[in-house]
Formats: sequence, structure tokens, C-alpha cells
Amino acid sequence: RVDADAAAAKAVVSCGVTGAEHAVAIVDVDSFRRCPEDRVGEVWATGPSLSDGYWNRPQVNADLFDVQLVDDAERRRWYRTGDRGFVWEGELYLVGRAKEVIIIRGQNHYPQDIEATVLAATARVRPGCIAAFSVDGEAGEALVVVAEIRPQATRFDLDAVEAEIRQAIIAAHDLAVDELLLVPARSLPKTSSGKLQRGACRRAFIEGTLSPYRHQSSSRRFMGRVGDQIRLGLNSNPHVVRVRRQLAALVGGMPAEPVEGPAQTAPVSAPAVESPAAEAPDVSAGEMQALLCGLVGARLSRTPDAVDVHAPFEAFGLDSRAMVELSGELEAALGRRLSPSLLYAYPSIHRLAAFLAEETRAGPTPMTVARGEPIAIVGMGCRFPGAPDPDAFWANLTAAVDSVVEVPPDRWDADALYRPTPTPGFMTTRWGGFIEDVDRFDAAFFGISPREARYMDPQHRLALEVAWETLERAGVSPDAVAGTRTGVFLGMGASEYLPLVAADAQRLDMYVGTGNSASVAANRLSYLLDLRGPSQVIDTACSSSLVAVHQAVRSLAEGECEVALAGGVNLTLTPDATIVFSQARMMAADGRCKTFDARADGYVRGEGVGFVLLKPLSAAQRDGDHIHAVIRGSAVNQDGRSNGLTAPNGSAQEAVIRDALAAASLAPTDIHYVEAHGTGTALGDPIELHALHRAYRADSDETLWVGSVKTNIGHLESAAGIAGLIKAALTAEQGTIPPNVHFESPNPHAHWDTMPLQVPISMAPWTGPGPFRAGVSAFGFGGTNAHLIVEAP
Repeated sequence: RVDADAAAAKAVVSCGVTGAEHAVAIVDVDSFRRCPEDRVGEVWATGPSLSDGYWNRPQVNADLFDVQLVDDAERRRWYRTGDRGFVWEGELYLVGRAKEVIIIRGQNHYPQDIEATVLAATARVRPGCIAAFSVDGEAGEALVVVAEIRPQATRFDLDAVEAEIRQAIIAAHDLAVDELLLVPARSLPKTSSGKLQRGACRRAFIEGTLSPYRHQSSSRRFMGRVGDQIRLGLNSNPHVVRVRRQLAALVGGMPAEPVEGPAQTAPVSAPAVESPAAEAPDVSAGEMQALLCGLVGARLSRTPDAVDVHAPFEAFGLDSRAMVELSGELEAALGRRLSPSLLYAYPSIHRLAAFLAEETRAGPTPMTVARGEPIAIVGMGCRFPGAPDPDAFWANLTAAVDSVVEVPPDRWDADALYRPTPTPGFMTTRWGGFIEDVDRFDAAFFGISPREARYMDPQHRLALEVAWETLERAGVSPDAVAGTRTGVFLGMGASEYLPLVAADAQRLDMYVGTGNSASVAANRLSYLLDLRGPSQVIDTACSSSLVAVHQAVRSLAEGECEVALAGGVNLTLTPDATIVFSQARMMAADGRCKTFDARADGYVRGEGVGFVLLKPLSAAQRDGDHIHAVIRGSAVNQDGRSNGLTAPNGSAQEAVIRDALAAASLAPTDIHYVEAHGTGTALGDPIELHALHRAYRADSDETLWVGSVKTNIGHLESAAGIAGLIKAALTAEQGTIPPNVHFESPNPHAHWDTMPLQVPISMAPWTGPGPFRAGVSAFGFGGTNAHLIVEAP
């Protein structure tokens, strides 16, 4: 425990040594100045007991024992401890040795964090017997992990353990393990007290004195040798040479010999960026598979026949950078231009080879769905950031209003919890899309007691209010739907309110359960309005509310209900989820969703609630309802075993669009605009754009407009889909496309020159023939995708 020294700067603390003044400072070693409080730097110490240094080592003493701080008015001698740490609320925290910090692609990684990830990934390794360190590689520092296997684990699947470790490190740190060594128990050097010696482990690794079960390298960046093996292996592989020559003959102008260097330096005259290579009938998927096994095997120091062709690329320990590098190697090997997202769309060697050879197109085959009666949207209600109702929402959209604001002080202290770089316990953003008065609720209006209302999740309260407003705006009396087969379909995620009301066990009440159970959010609405149709809460993460609308459409088509209320709700009441997403580097630094833009670096969280009231079109026409738009078709799918649980899958996105088109009995060119999922990430946006191109404009040069409401209000997560649908319905009704905010220059990872996709930067009136039609997408980070087709009334 150390206390702040009032006589010194913020980062100087008194160590409390009796009888003498000693001090500690956290120092920026580039400037030799004290760091601000809570910033990590090198720990320096000074005081009367400071040693003069080592015997007969004057230079070392000058560097370590006789250094001075630029901003130390007393000009004292300081000792550089070599430890890194920070001061927080009067306490000194040590985070590791300065020499042990792993710096890869400009990011600092602490070995103990990586070691903790390894320990949590598998029960086969020994606690306290894992060493993570870096060595010099061809392209900077390379990550090495050495772990002892428990002595009890006499029989284990080495491949499975290695895959668990690699995937865990990628998921937690976005780092590929360049060298992974699993060694027998008691192999790693330790001190006499049992402390692991990372420096000695590193020396033993470099000197080759460790005896692993199997030496497995995963990257050509390590030690600068594997890259030559890749080139030699490709040049000598008869399958690779044959495929190259056949591809060269197809695209005309391509050299028949292997293309060295980046693919963009070669003359490109191939038809489409991702057009399959198998227009030549004699190129088989097996031959493409041999090429890919050679590329991946070289990275893993394995023979091609030892590479599992069905495993996702993530299982080989390839991080996002390694995936891009592998895509570049594949371009060079084939002599053709490929999308950087291709390995995410087809995330295994088997599936990618099949696509490249066009022996079979990967991903689910679009369903053949008989066209049913279109579903009319006869009412809409919402509360979105900066917009208490659909009229205000449309006004903001047309004026390109950015409704993202700094975190209101009644939510949490944004300054106290903000750090510009990912830091445990802190968030990397001060921004969000917020709605007002989430703490206010007219309980008496709904016949709910104040005691019960106090324990109700505000998401439940908002769902009640906005559903009621949706009925009112549609001209439907709530009494008129009582006792009818009206369904309720609500997209909603976890409650952030429950931890707040459950913090004090003495205050737990019977209403805590019903007030915070997800299912009750829809059931309560059905109960209060006496609705007899299906009543469901759906949680598929960011696609929840659009999946809820899809379920409502299907329920209406099958006669389960006659009318349906469908929508979604999301509130950000605590900073916890934002902290989690900040550690995952999902948050945009400037708090803006820059969808499809070159500056895209993540998203900003938003909150809100929205509902649509749905009827079969014939019923709406019969009842004289005002029809805002018509849903022609919808579809939902799952991307299966993609390249990681949360990784996007372009082929699955393409498939769900084709399913929705089939359900709508429409051709791809019948769609003029797509309200995209579009979170604003550097890799996710190009994957979605390429999927839209393949699904909607693969055989046409007709312009397809694309936009995302997230640029206006942030990512509403479980309510994101309903926000996109309401925007698309208003766009269809008004016949004009609002501008996409924060779009300055196109994302360079998307091949705009080969795709007729256009992002509106101003109001774009629809002047084409026929009714205006739009697609709406929402993709859950767990892999559930939804797409709807909306048509002007």
C-alpha cells in the first residue's frame, strides 16, 4: 500500500520508510518525465538507501543508478527498477518487467495476460508453468508460448490442446502464436522459490535446449526461413504448377509461371474479384486443396498431408493479419486478385477449395419458399436517440443528424472509466446513442403498482409504452385487440438492470423475478392487452429484432395470429458491456459508426426501442389501414461453423438474401436499396458489401444503394434490426433515400471498382420504374442472420 506524496507530482508516492524520505515515480522512458496517474510506465525509485551501483561497472551504473527525471526540481538520483506499473487511487500496481512486454504491430501485450488465457483454455497445462515471450522475427516481434503439460496427462490429443491454445489467444488478444511448444512437466527454468524465469525460458528456446512433444511453428514471419520454404514448395508442387497454368490460360494476359510479390503488382484482367476459378472443367477441388494445404502447412511447419482440410482457419492459430497474409500468398500463387474477406466467407481449406474450383459453391443452398401473401406495416412506433417518434426519426435521417452524444452523467462517469487504449476495467469510448427519461414510467396508466414498477427492467417499461404508441399511431384501439389472436414478438438481450436491483440481498422482492425475466417482457404486454396470439422474446444478439419480425411474418402466414406487434428494445444502463467490448477492440475511437468508410475502426453502442404493427395485406386493405410499406419476403439462417464463433461469414449472408428473394418471388435487380447491417468495422463492412454484390448485382451493373442507420444513432444491438426496418419502411413510403453519415472515402478493402454499389451522401430521390424496394439486413455476432424485403405501398 502506498499513499500519494503531496509534495511531489501525481505519480510520486511515499513508500513510508521510517526515518528517511524515499519516493517512487512512474516514468515515461521516452521523455524521462513522470506519467499521469493511472498511466503505465517504468517504476523508478530514489532515497537515502539507494545503492551506488555495481562494482566496476560504471556504464551500467550510469544507466541504472544515476538517472534523473526531467521534471524533478530536486535533481535527485533515481534507480530504474526495470518494472512497469501504474498508480491508481494511492496504490502502486506492477504489471511486469519492461523487458518482458511483448510489442506486436504497435500493441503492448503483457505476458501474464497471455499466460492466463492459455491456462483458462485447457486443463492439460500446469498452472504457473507457462511462459509467453517474444523473439525477433522477419517482420518484427514474433510470439512464442511454451507450456508444461500436467504429469497426470500421460495420454492426450496434442493437436487438440494446441488448437485450444491458439484459438483462445486469437479470441482474447487477436494474436497468432508464431511458435507453440508443449513440454513435459518440470522442463521450464524457475528460481529457487518456484518463480518462472521468462528470460531463461527465452534463452532456452533460442538455444534449442527445450524438448517439446512436437515443435510447431505457425508463421513464416518467424526467423525468416519459412517464407523461402513456401516459395520452393509451391514451385515444385505439380498440382500448383498445373492449376496456375490453367488459370493463366483462362484470364488471358496472366503469366503462366508463378507470380512473385503482391498480387496487385501483376496485370489483372480476371473477370470478377471473387469469380470461381473453375470455369476450366479440368481444375478439380482436390488440386486447389493441395495448393492450400501447401500454403497452410508451410506456416505450421507441417507436411501438406498433415493439415486438416475441414478445420476452420482459426484452428491453425491464424489471427486477422495472418489471414490477410495467407490471402496474399494465395493471390501470388494463383496469379489472380482475391477478396481479403474470402477466407472468412469460406473458412476451411475444403470449402475454399470447392469455391475456387467451383466444384460446388459453399454455404447453404437457398430454400424454395412458396410465395405467401405480403404483410403490411400498418403502424410504427419508436424511441431512438434524438427521436421520440417516427416523424422525428425521419426528420433526423433526412437532415443527416448525428444523434450520438457523450455518455450522460446519470448513466456513469465517462471520464473516470475512460482510457484511450484497452485497459482492464475501463472503456475506450466516451460516446453512445442514448434516449431520454428511461427512469420514468406511468405505472398507474398500465395498472401496475409502484412497488412492482420499481423492480421492472426499464426495457419492459419501454416495450409497453412504445407498443401502446404503435397501436395508437395505427389508429387501433387497444381495447379492440383484446381477446384477439394478436401476437407479440420482441427482440431483447440480457437485463443490465438486474445487477442494480439485486445488489442488496435485503431488498430482493418477489417482483425482481418477473420484472427482469426476458420472456416476461413480451408476456406482460400480451397479459395487459389480453392478446391471445404467440408471445415470444427472441435473443439472437444484434439480429434479435429483425428475427422477431421474421417470426411475426411467418406466424401471420401460417395463421397463428391475425395481427402482430414485432420489434426490439435495448438499453445501456451500466458500463459493463462497453468495458467488455472495449477490451475486444470493438469500439470506435471517435465514438462514430463510419460505415463503409476508409476510417472505419469499430462501432458505438446505442439504445432504443421500436415496434411495427403487421397485418396480411388483404386484411389491411379491407380495414382501410394506412399502409407504410409491405414486407414481401424474409429469411433467417445461421452461418454454422464459420471462422470463429463471432466471425462474419459472407457466404451465409449471401444465402440468407437469396432465401429472402425467393420468399418474395423477386429477382435480385428488383431491389434498389439495402439498409445494411453495416457496423463500421474495417473487415466486416467489406465482407457484407461483397455478399450484397454477389447476391444482388453479380450479373448486373445497375446501381444498388447501400446505407446504415448506425451512422446516425449508433448500433442498437438487439434493437438494431427494427431501427433499420423502420428506416427502410419510411424510405419506401417517402420515395427518397437518406444520406449515410460519416462517409468520406470508401473502405479500401472493398473492390468498389468491380461492384455497382453506391453510398448516398445526400438525399437520393427514387425515380425508377415500378415500386421502390429495399432489403434490410441484421447479423447477430453469434451467427444468426436475417434479411427482409420491403416494398413501397
